[in-house]
Amino acid sequence: MILVVDDNEEIRHLLFATLNARGYEVLTCCDGFEAIRLYEEHLSDLELVIMDVTMPMLSGIDAMGELRKISQETPIVIMNGYFHDLDVPLIQRPFTQKQVLSLVS
Repeated sequence: MILVVDDNEEIRHLLFATLNARGYEVLTCCDGFEAIRLYEEHLSDLELVIMDVTMPMLSGIDAMGELRKISQETPIVIMNGYFHDLDVPLIQRPFTQKQVLSLVS
């Protein structure tokens, strides 16, 4: 199961459709607080989290910190158009479906 976290509905839909078409079960949400709730609820099933950096209410960086307090086992990939100096895998926006699929395989 993959958790996609992005406040942009179009990005969430694109990632859901891309990953779901390849057979992945996908959960989506639009902010860091919901990401934490879903992470706790589905932790045993999660294989990957793909999360935007810039979101209202709780940023992706802050949410990632909270997720890591719960468990450090699930890989987290950050989506961003400008951050380059994070110590986590990064998918640079704009991205292609091929780039997304290579990340999860």
